[in-house]
Amino acid sequence: MTTIADGTGHVAVYVATGSGGVTGVVGDPSTPLGAVDVAIRELVLPVGVSTTIASATPLVIAVTYEVWVRSTIGLTASEVAAQVETALAPFVGQLPIGGLRKFTGAGSVYAELLEAAIGETIGAEHLVDLQLSVPAADVPVAPTEAPVLGVVTATVHLVAS
Repeated sequence: MTTIADGTGHVAVYVATGSGGVTGVVGDPSTPLGAVDVAIRELVLPVGVSTTIASATPLVIAVTYEVWVRSTIGLTASEVAAQVETALAPFVGQLPIGGLRKFTGAGSVYAELLEAAIGETIGAEHLVDLQLSVPAADVPVAPTEAPVLGVVTATVHLVAS
Protein backbone atom coordinates (compact mmCIF):
# COMPACT_ATOMS: atom_id res chain seq x y z
CA MET A 1 0.00 0.00 0.00
CA THR A 2 1.14 3.53 -0.71
CA THR A 3 -0.51 6.88 -0.24
CA ILE A 4 -0.30 10.09 -2.20
CA ALA A 5 -1.64 13.19 -0.45
CA ASP A 6 -2.64 16.22 -2.53
CA GLY A 7 -2.13 18.72 0.29
CA THR A 8 -5.80 19.75 0.39
CA GLY A 9 -7.24 16.97 2.53
CA HIS A 10 -7.46 14.22 -0.08
CA VAL A 11 -5.37 11.06 -0.03
CA ALA A 12 -5.13 8.57 -2.87
CA VAL A 13 -4.43 5.06 -1.58
CA TYR A 14 -2.95 2.44 -3.92
CA VAL A 15 -2.92 -1.22 -2.93
CA ALA A 16 -1.31 -4.32 -4.41
CA THR A 17 -0.46 -7.91 -3.69
CA GLY A 18 2.84 -9.66 -4.28
CA SER A 19 1.54 -10.82 -7.64
CA GLY A 20 0.08 -7.50 -8.82
CA GLY A 21 -3.02 -5.43 -8.37
CA VAL A 22 -5.92 -6.09 -6.03
CA THR A 23 -9.00 -7.35 -7.82
CA GLY A 24 -12.52 -6.14 -7.22
CA VAL A 25 -14.62 -3.03 -7.12
CA VAL A 26 -14.52 -0.13 -4.68
CA GLY A 27 -17.90 -0.06 -2.94
CA ASP A 28 -18.42 -3.82 -3.15
CA PRO A 29 -17.12 -5.25 0.14
CA SER A 30 -17.49 -8.80 -1.18
CA THR A 31 -14.43 -8.18 -3.39
CA PRO A 32 -10.85 -7.75 -2.12
CA LEU A 33 -10.56 -4.13 -3.32
CA GLY A 34 -13.99 -3.30 -1.91
CA ALA A 35 -13.06 -4.85 1.45
CA VAL A 36 -9.88 -2.73 1.58
CA ASP A 37 -11.94 0.36 0.78
CA VAL A 38 -14.42 -0.35 3.59
CA ALA A 39 -11.65 -1.11 6.10
CA ILE A 40 -9.78 2.11 5.33
CA ARG A 41 -12.90 4.26 5.43
CA GLU A 42 -14.20 2.72 8.68
CA LEU A 43 -10.97 2.10 10.60
CA VAL A 44 -8.32 4.52 9.35
CA LEU A 45 -9.69 7.60 7.60
CA PRO A 46 -9.69 10.69 9.84
CA VAL A 47 -12.60 13.12 9.87
CA GLY A 48 -12.19 15.85 7.28
CA VAL A 49 -10.04 13.77 4.93
CA SER A 50 -11.35 12.27 1.72
CA THR A 51 -9.83 9.31 -0.04
CA THR A 52 -9.72 7.40 -3.28
CA ILE A 53 -8.82 3.72 -3.12
CA ALA A 54 -7.39 2.05 -6.23
CA SER A 55 -5.44 -1.00 -7.25
CA ALA A 56 -1.85 -0.28 -8.20
CA THR A 57 -0.93 -0.92 -11.82
CA PRO A 58 1.31 -3.98 -12.20
CA LEU A 59 4.72 -3.21 -13.69
CA VAL A 60 6.06 -6.41 -15.17
CA ILE A 61 9.81 -6.86 -14.71
CA ALA A 62 11.34 -9.38 -17.10
CA VAL A 63 14.70 -10.87 -16.09
CA THR A 64 17.32 -12.40 -18.39
CA TYR A 65 20.60 -13.59 -16.98
CA GLU A 66 23.52 -15.88 -17.71
CA VAL A 67 25.30 -17.59 -14.86
CA TRP A 68 28.29 -19.87 -14.41
CA VAL A 69 27.90 -22.21 -11.44
CA ARG A 70 30.29 -24.75 -9.94
CA SER A 71 29.03 -28.26 -10.52
CA THR A 72 29.54 -28.95 -6.81
CA ILE A 73 26.16 -27.28 -6.29
CA GLY A 74 24.70 -30.73 -6.95
CA LEU A 75 21.89 -29.50 -9.19
CA THR A 76 21.23 -29.62 -12.90
CA ALA A 77 21.22 -26.39 -14.91
CA SER A 78 17.42 -26.47 -15.11
CA GLU A 79 17.15 -27.00 -11.35
CA VAL A 80 19.39 -23.96 -10.73
CA ALA A 81 17.23 -21.87 -13.08
CA ALA A 82 14.02 -23.05 -11.38
CA GLN A 83 15.44 -22.30 -7.94
CA VAL A 84 16.37 -18.76 -9.00
CA GLU A 85 12.96 -18.08 -10.55
CA THR A 86 11.22 -19.41 -7.44
CA ALA A 87 13.27 -16.99 -5.32
CA LEU A 88 12.83 -13.99 -7.64
CA ALA A 89 9.00 -14.03 -7.63
CA PRO A 90 8.54 -13.19 -3.93
CA PHE A 91 11.60 -10.90 -3.98
CA VAL A 92 10.15 -8.70 -6.74
CA GLY A 93 6.64 -9.06 -5.30
CA GLN A 94 7.70 -7.57 -1.95
CA LEU A 95 9.13 -4.42 -3.54
CA PRO A 96 6.99 -1.41 -2.62
CA ILE A 97 4.46 0.30 -4.84
CA GLY A 98 6.42 3.10 -6.50
CA GLY A 99 9.68 1.15 -6.27
CA LEU A 100 12.66 1.71 -4.03
CA ARG A 101 14.22 5.14 -3.64
CA LYS A 102 17.88 5.94 -3.04
CA PHE A 103 17.01 9.62 -2.96
CA THR A 104 13.79 11.61 -2.96
CA GLY A 105 11.95 11.45 -6.23
CA ALA A 106 11.02 8.59 -8.50
CA GLY A 107 11.45 5.01 -7.43
CA SER A 108 13.13 2.16 -9.27
CA VAL A 109 13.71 -1.55 -9.37
CA TYR A 110 17.49 -1.63 -9.12
CA ALA A 111 19.29 -4.05 -11.43
CA GLU A 112 22.00 -4.65 -8.82
CA LEU A 113 19.36 -5.90 -6.35
CA LEU A 114 18.12 -8.42 -8.90
CA GLU A 115 21.72 -9.56 -9.43
CA ALA A 116 22.19 -9.85 -5.67
CA ALA A 117 19.01 -11.91 -5.31
CA ILE A 118 20.17 -14.29 -8.05
CA GLY A 119 23.64 -14.56 -6.51
CA GLU A 120 22.30 -15.17 -3.00
CA THR A 121 20.01 -17.90 -4.28
CA ILE A 122 22.91 -19.73 -5.92
CA GLY A 123 25.30 -19.04 -3.05
CA ALA A 124 28.72 -17.41 -3.12
CA GLU A 125 30.48 -20.77 -2.75
CA HIS A 126 28.94 -21.98 -6.06
CA LEU A 127 28.75 -18.79 -8.10
CA VAL A 128 31.56 -18.24 -10.61
CA ASP A 129 30.10 -15.41 -12.71
CA LEU A 130 26.76 -13.70 -13.28
CA GLN A 131 25.66 -11.41 -16.09
CA LEU A 132 22.26 -9.74 -15.96
CA SER A 133 21.21 -8.50 -19.40
CA VAL A 134 17.52 -7.69 -18.73
CA PRO A 135 16.89 -5.34 -17.21
CA ALA A 136 20.03 -3.70 -18.56
CA ALA A 137 19.65 -0.80 -16.13
CA ASP A 138 17.50 0.29 -13.21
CA VAL A 139 13.79 0.22 -14.10
CA PRO A 140 11.84 3.40 -13.24
CA VAL A 141 8.62 2.78 -11.32
CA ALA A 142 5.76 5.29 -11.30
CA PRO A 143 4.26 6.13 -7.89
CA THR A 144 1.15 4.05 -8.67
CA GLU A 145 2.92 0.98 -10.11
CA ALA A 146 3.64 -2.29 -8.30
CA PRO A 147 6.61 -4.35 -9.55
CA VAL A 148 5.81 -7.98 -10.40
CA LEU A 149 8.06 -10.63 -11.90
CA GLY A 150 7.61 -11.29 -15.60
CA VAL A 151 9.30 -13.86 -17.79
CA VAL A 152 12.63 -15.11 -16.47
CA THR A 153 15.09 -16.31 -19.09
CA ALA A 154 18.11 -18.12 -17.69
CA THR A 155 21.23 -19.55 -19.25
CA VAL A 156 23.03 -21.69 -16.69
CA HIS A 157 26.49 -23.13 -17.28
CA LEU A 158 27.76 -25.78 -14.89
CA VAL A 159 31.54 -25.69 -14.63
CA ALA A 160 33.97 -28.11 -13.03
CA SER A 161 35.41 -26.94 -9.76
